[in-house]
This record gives sequence, C-alpha cells and structure tokens, in this order.
Amino acid sequence: MLTRVLKSVDLYLQNHPGPHYAVFDADGTLWSNDVGENFFHYQIENCNLPALRGINAWDHYIQLKKKHPPTAYLWLAQICSGFTLETVLSWAQAAAHHTPPQVFPQQKKLIEELLQRNINLFVVSASVEWAVTGALEVAGFTQMHAIGVKTKIDGGMISDQQEGEITWREGKAKAFLQVSHNHAPILCCGNTLGDQHLLEMAKACAIAVQSQKADSEHKSLYDDEQGLLRLARQHGWMEMDLSSSTP
Repeated sequence: MLTRVLKSVDLYLQNHPGPHYAVFDADGTLWSNDVGENFFHYQIENCNLPALRGINAWDHYIQLKKKHPPTAYLWLAQICSGFTLETVLSWAQAAAHHTPPQVFPQQKKLIEELLQRNINLFVVSASVEWAVTGALEVAGFTQMHAIGVKTKIDGGMISDQQEGEITWREGKAKAFLQVSHNHAPILCCGNTLGDQHLLEMAKACAIAVQSQKADSEHKSLYDDEQGLLRLARQHGWMEMDLSSSTP
C-alpha cells in the first residue's frame, strides 16, 4: 500500500512545481482515539472552567451534538474563553500525555516519507484546533500543522467569537484552502463521509481509511466508514485498512 501511494506522489512531484501539501483527518485516520473528546474529558476533570459550572458538561455536549454538530464543536472551543492560548495549549499537551494518541504505525511511516519529500503536512479535524495541536506534539508529529475549530484570540486571550470555518464536512476543505491560499493538496486521507470533500481535492492520491471492524462497538462509525469506502470505489480512490492495526 505504501509503495503504491508513494509512487503516485512521486510521479506528481516530478511533473508539478510546489508548494506541495498533504492533508489528513485526525481521529480514525492518524490515530484510533478521539483526541478532541479526550481533551474535553480532561478539561471537565482538571481545569475548573467557569463555562462548565452547574451543568452536566458531557451531557450538554452530547445534546448539542445531536441537534447540530457544528454548534457542539464550536462550544468546545468557546468554553476556553477567558484563558490564554498558552494555558489551553498546556492543557492540551497534558491531556494527550494522560491519554496518548494511539497512532497507526502505517500512517507514521507514510508521514515520515512525505516529510522526506518536503511536503507540507496538515491535519484538518472537527475537533478544537488546540486539542489537535497538543496531540500532534505528544505523538511526535511536530512538523504537522493542525486546522480545527477555534475562536478568536485577542492579546493572547481566547474569546468566545468564532474564528474561520467550522471544520466539519465541507468546512474542512474550505478551511484548508484558506490556509494554503487555494493550493489543492497532493494527497488527502480520511475515514468517514465527513472527509469526502477533502478527498475530492486530492491531485494525486485520495485514501479512504477503514479503522473499524464489522463487529466494532462503534457501529455508527463503522457504517460511516463503509459509506466513504463505497464512494472511494466509485471514484477509484485508494483504500487503507487499519482495522487490524495495533497502535
């Protein structure tokens, strides 16, 4: 699989000048766990956030997510309002140390190869950007850049005002193109239908990941992944089965 991917990438590099980009989804694509929700659990237990006082924070998030996922994802950034970015990033690193990202070995090797080719690497996630940044640092992916849900920062202080796109579904592709100044990526890799718009941008290699087995306890995630795999077969995208990997 790796050889096939790199052959497509190298062929593209030979014929097209840079800059070059590759984009990965985070949860279920780079690693098996949900770093955004792990960060939220850490905040509930350790950070004494004023926005969470007097409510069942996890329940509130789940109810928001059922009604309108973008609202829920933005709220997870908004609860950091009033703290410095430096503080929140330190929490994110602490959360990732507490529950380390379970990186797929195949993806780690692919990323190493892409870096050797001087390709700019981004992770675009519907999670809070600061949570993904902390997870990438703890996982050793210090040369990868996170794009996620975030709020505006004024004088180093986080506000409750949305900044940029909500990186969910088509918002992922829009947010990346804003950062890359409309340079489409060479390679895109994702595991659910929410990553469809990312994979549609790939110039050389689109990869649909399967992280869940048929008997997985996360049936809805398995079904979503199967939906992307069906789409991959229609478009002739590559498929990567990580469901048997042991990070």
